[in-house]
Amino acid sequence: MDITINVRKRPWRTLNEIFELLKLRRDSYLNGRLPAEIDAIERLPASDAEGAKHARLLASLGEESTRVTLSLDDATAERLTKVCTEKNISRNAFFDAFIRFLCVRLLEPALVIANPRKSLGRSREDTEKEIRSILVAEKWEIESALDPDYYRDLVWTKERLDQGRALWEEISRRPRAAP
Repeated sequence: MDITINVRKRPWRTLNEIFELLKLRRDSYLNGRLPAEIDAIERLPASDAEGAKHARLLASLGEESTRVTLSLDDATAERLTKVCTEKNISRNAFFDAFIRFLCVRLLEPALVIANPRKSLGRSREDTEKEIRSILVAEKWEIESALDPDYYRDLVWTKERLDQGRALWEEISRRPRAAP
């Protein structure tokens, strides 16, 4: 079954380059990995209406997106759509998070495979810098993408929004440091 998604352009391009470098068939690879990710999303609480509205607003911010068609197994595509609907999670937001996770997890092995000699003797710090420069990402973004529970950030509720607002209010009341 073909599904169409809108995802962030830069991570999508990077993921395709990784697949090309590793000689992986994109849709076949995704079909193999998606069931475990869907299982994880099923265990999440659902976003409430206010949280889902906030998530849609967040998804509209940021970098340029691109429209992509994926060929998935019928059962996988239907189950993903069903679970995203039940959990009030945007399928596009799910794929953005999943793509970022895959980019971060697969980029280092892809770099080694592309040029095994270059990686010899490199420090972990140098490798991480190269990964951040390719992904155009900060260290915290990479660390959050490496979190095995990265999909938790897809769930938004009124309670989570209220906690965030309270934190920002607390921060804004603190005295500012002198320049």
